Amino acid sequence: MEEKKKKKRHPVTLVILIIALAVMIFSIVKLAGIQKDYKESEKTFQTLESEYVVHPDGAGALWQDGTRIQFEALRKENPDIMAWLRFDNYNDVHISYPVLYSGDDETYLRSDIYGNYHIAGCIFLEGMNQPDFSDYHSIIYGHNMRNTTMFGDLKRYKNDEGFYENNQYFNIYTDTQVLRYQIFSYYDVEQDDEVYTVGYGPDDTWQAMIDRMVTSSMKDTGIHPTKEDKIVTLSTCTSSGETKRFVVHGVLVNAN
Repeated sequence: MEEKKKKKRHPVTLVILIIALAVMIFSIVKLAGIQKDYKESEKTFQTLESEYVVHPDGAGALWQDGTRIQFEALRKENPDIMAWLRFDNYNDVHISYPVLYSGDDETYLRSDIYGNYHIAGCIFLEGMNQPDFSDYHSIIYGHNMRNTTMFGDLKRYKNDEGFYENNQYFNIYTDTQVLRYQIFSYYDVEQDDEVYTVGYGPDDTWQAMIDRMVTSSMKDTGIHPTKEDKIVTLSTCTSSGETKRFVVHGVLVNAN
């Protein structure tokens, strides 16, 4: 009886399979590491909020509800914490974070408040701004995280129907006051766009930039600030391309 011969696997095929398996294992390990990083980063900020953000009678961070930040105690964690940013409707927009200021745009890009490396980094103020938000144009940066933490929810302004109508306001808490901003414009820009210019005064140059913000908006909000107004820009990355950013502009409407 003729003996059956077993087909041998070609050495090249075996090498390809081993490489593919190695790549798959590496990808799984890397993804697990990223997810762990996300959770650790968000846990840090949740702990800070639970310990240093005071809501009277369990109230949410609504305008003039008495919510205050214990900055003296919070700055023992990190003296670079200048403010706290929180959206009105926290159940819909999960943005409630300390705002850090180091005088540059690199320190907190991939670092938590304790100096540990984290992909999510921190929410931080443009290094050329005044840390008390006295500038006519202040810029706050945050990463667009896939799990919607940090500034991940901002993309919903351009993706979710009716989202703007229900989420027009955000508040910035400082040592001395609560600054309330109404969103009037949002759109994609190049990373080197003029919108990242600060140092304006209440003049025609500033008005021209405001006009550009209004006309560039993906939505006509019916709000058109003037050169006397102060504006905060929230900036994050976008899926539109590596050189693209997404900006959300809010005009100061009240201070308490």
